[in-house]
Amino acid sequence: MELDHLIKSMQKEYGELAIRKGDQFKNKLRIPTGSIALDYIFGGGIPMGKTVEFQGRKSSGKSLVSMRILDQQMQVYKKPAVWIDAERSWDDKWARQHIKKYKDVNVVQLPSAEKIVDFVKDALMCSDPPGIIVLDSIAALSSQIEQDRSATEEQRLGLTAKLMGYALRVWTPLADAADCPIIMINQLRDDVGAYSPWGKKETAPGGRAKEFFASLIVDFRAGEYIKDKTEVVGQKVNIQILKSKVWGAKQYSNTSLLFYLPCNKPEIFCETCERYCPKKEGYFDSRTEAIDLGMELGVIVRSGPMYAFKDLKVKGRDAFIEALDNKLIEDIRKTCLSLIGK
Repeated sequence: MELDHLIKSMQKEYGELAIRKGDQFKNKLRIPTGSIALDYIFGGGIPMGKTVEFQGRKSSGKSLVSMRILDQQMQVYKKPAVWIDAERSWDDKWARQHIKKYKDVNVVQLPSAEKIVDFVKDALMCSDPPGIIVLDSIAALSSQIEQDRSATEEQRLGLTAKLMGYALRVWTPLADAADCPIIMINQLRDDVGAYSPWGKKETAPGGRAKEFFASLIVDFRAGEYIKDKTEVVGQKVNIQILKSKVWGAKQYSNTSLLFYLPCNKPEIFCETCERYCPKKEGYFDSRTEAIDLGMELGVIVRSGPMYAFKDLKVKGRDAFIEALDNKLIEDIRKTCLSLIGK
């Protein structure tokens, strides 16, 4: 049998997409993250049809960024969104702050990890698959075998790792066919017995399979607190790409986001509030983010102490930032977005 005849017979049996020429693969569309700094290091956003792992310690911004991406998908592509709440941590008030159409999010709370794996598989095989699936989190998955055993019985190790290995082998081709990205949130743990003179070694639950299947692995770290006098008003979030198999995503690149807590002051004081106010500008300092990225991409030109953008030229960074109005900030954002992914 000739190779051409074999290929045609396989295409006839399994479809034209089973075997394609190298130039027939199109670049996947991207879901914006809501942050131009993240879009930049991700190469334009989260690619559709890929599996992504967000790993980090507690309160490092993993779920928050996932909510923002889910929100962007619902706004831009208007497809159903699924949030698998294995941690039972979904909070209605928190969600409505970060997801405009939070009422339309399908929040899944199933009794065991096996049920969750089968649900995701079936959802991806639907005629109208979801536009994004967020698993919160791998560390919270509990196997039915684990639930059925007594606390006095011998512990069975590796249940989650084996289950994730099976899940990713099944999910990956289905997610690719459905153009549905899967974001897996994971918590880092100290690796027992792996202490060394250079400090603790960290590990992420779920086995090695997720490391091989994930197209993007992103590390989240909580940075220093942002204070207004003595009051903690926010926190810096440091983000780094540990693995990239996505065109445009910059492996080992990092960025920082400034996250501000909700303002606890009454609404009447909002206009005169001295500190950065989330009620007026959102929870992330998108202004500073746009300026920093604009400088990195050359949109804002620096020559010695002088900073320039379009017709605006000011001496000193702080003075330049003060001189930027909302219209100029938006122009910087749009210019940066036009350069991202090229």
